[in-house]
Amino acid sequence: MLKKTTLFTIFLLLVLPHLCGAESLVDRLMEKYSDILTLRADFVQHTYYHDFDREKDFKGRLLLKRPDRMLLQYTSNSSDMLYVNRNRIILYQPKYRQAFYTTVEKTGLSRSPLLFLFSLENLKEEFRTAEDKKTRCITLTPLKNSSISLITLCLDRAYLIERLVIVDSAGNKSDIRLHYLGLNQPIEDSLFSFIPPEGTTIIQQ
Repeated sequence: MLKKTTLFTIFLLLVLPHLCGAESLVDRLMEKYSDILTLRADFVQHTYYHDFDREKDFKGRLLLKRPDRMLLQYTSNSSDMLYVNRNRIILYQPKYRQAFYTTVEKTGLSRSPLLFLFSLENLKEEFRTAEDKKTRCITLTPLKNSSISLITLCLDRAYLIERLVIVDSAGNKSDIRLHYLGLNQPIEDSLFSFIPPEGTTIIQQ
């Protein structure tokens, strides 16, 4: 009897973690991105503006260098470029020959949803999480008052984010799909520095 009990216990220890999905999607996501220092991707963004009851589609390119550098360059429906370099954020609008200077603290995810990629290591501290392993999607609800109401992350088979949906407190919704071009490839720091072209109006916010 003792022998059967021991064998049954070993069986449970070996099998149950796999049956229960011992490692959550959030854990796998955090583990995956902890190993990523640089990232290149194309993206497609569909945004709904609640106050104007208007929708707009964008395409662009993303460069990310952790822990605190990012460049977003829109290539369709906008020519805007968003530079993140440490705490400084610069939105350059070539069409209007103007650049807005602000900080990470003053801006929000609703304005720059892909800033979310900087804080993946803090998911469990900042959000209540729910996950659907069949669709590989994670729903995040902020634990504290925030300009963000809800975030949904959908992962590919490698546990990279392939879709990011953010709904803010004003009802605006951004749905972004990522197509990765390269991970952990060298990216020069100079690409994240903005030098205003002559005649650019600088606006401090």
